[in-house]
Amino acid sequence: MENDKIHDYTDAYLESYLRALDKTHNPDLAIQTAMGVTMVLRMIDAQNEPKQPAQPQINPMAALFGAMMQQAAQNQQEEGSEIESDDDEISRKNTVKSFSWGRCSRRERSSMSSTTYTTDIRS
Repeated sequence: MENDKIHDYTDAYLESYLRALDKTHNPDLAIQTAMGVTMVLRMIDAQNEPKQPAQPQINPMAALFGAMMQQAAQNQQEEGSEIESDDDEISRKNTVKSFSWGRCSRRERSSMSSTTYTTDIRS
């Protein structure tokens, strides 16, 4: 906000306060009246200001979903273009990504507390 506007609003507040105090002889009511007048003047000035173009809103869920889909596509490309090594000492860990709990009994589920299972695969 510009200094000129601040001075204008201060003058309007003081003028409104003094006039309301002179008419009502109630300082609390004079404060409320002066604040009301100042807010109305500020709202009128805000409506008359040129509007800035609205910036597009970003949906966070759509951004998250898009990032997940992009990462999944990159992972598929990397798995498809992966070059196998001739070295027998190198082992890869293959993570089981999906597991159906519907095929297990409750006791089997409780004994398998870990959600990620890994196996060593020799190249």
